Amino acid sequence: MNIYRDNIINHLKKIKNLDNSLDPIELICGWFDDLYFPNDENWCLHFSVEELNAMSCFNNFFDNYVDAIPDHFSNDSKHVWANLSVHATTCLHSFEHIEN
Repeated sequence: MNIYRDNIINHLKKIKNLDNSLDPIELICGWFDDLYFPNDENWCLHFSVEELNAMSCFNNFFDNYVDAIPDHFSNDSKHVWANLSVHATTCLHSFEHIEN
């Protein structure tokens, strides 16, 4: 069991599936504050280079859109979440051993 990997995968799945049981703020803070630590060498050791690159791409996209994400899910924000879902799915593909 690798808690770092498991948490990243679970979080990406929530974003991929547009899990509206979570507050959008939780999804945002979860990624940026609690899960993604690319400058921490110990954290990076738990991932392959491909996974790190995929997470970096996802992070860059997420970071560019974070200010456009409203505080709640709504029909008006579906396009933003749909784009984020596509990028989360792409990132999950780098984690080959899991079911997407």
